[in-house]
Amino acid sequence: MSNVTKLYMIRFFQSLIPAYVIERLFWEMRGMTIPMVVMTEILFALTIVVLEIPTGIIADKWGRKRMLLVAAVIGCLEFLLLLFSTEFWHFALVVLLTAVAASASSGADNAMLYDSLKEDGMQSSFERIVGRMNALDIVSITIAALSGSLLAGKFGFSFNYWLSFASMLIALGFTLTLREPSRGDGEGEAAS
Repeated sequence: MSNVTKLYMIRFFQSLIPAYVIERLFWEMRGMTIPMVVMTEILFALTIVVLEIPTGIIADKWGRKRMLLVAAVIGCLEFLLLLFSTEFWHFALVVLLTAVAASASSGADNAMLYDSLKEDGMQSSFERIVGRMNALDIVSITIAALSGSLLAGKFGFSFNYWLSFASMLIALGFTLTLREPSRGDGEGEAAS
């Protein structure tokens, strides 16, 4: 299976998150008030702003696959922690980790895709494939949105978090099988 196919699968399963449909209700049930949620959203935004550039540099130096693995592991951890979260600091920790994961994967997936295509001399199809990945994202989000409320109503809120955890585990499995492509700069180091 090619990196491109694996990246499609990763994108699909990372977006197949029925927990997001009932997230605020679940958080409220666990004691999170609106001001607390706003504080976690501010924490998320600040963390993204602080980490966006450093994680891009790290991905160039350390490797895109490693950064995608960091994001995938944190994605799994996020839902496990949420299942047992009952205090503000639990939710704040999850949001902080989620921001770290978002920063780690931001751009790394597209860079992995481009380098994989370039290695096969197919970089001209990059935009088309990114478009397909975005469409797959929408399909996955739609499936999660349509099924999330029905599943939560039938099986309870925690069920959606277990399903989301399983989806992230599948994405992690595909991420583990990615192959770091050569950068094509002739020296094996990231271009400046």
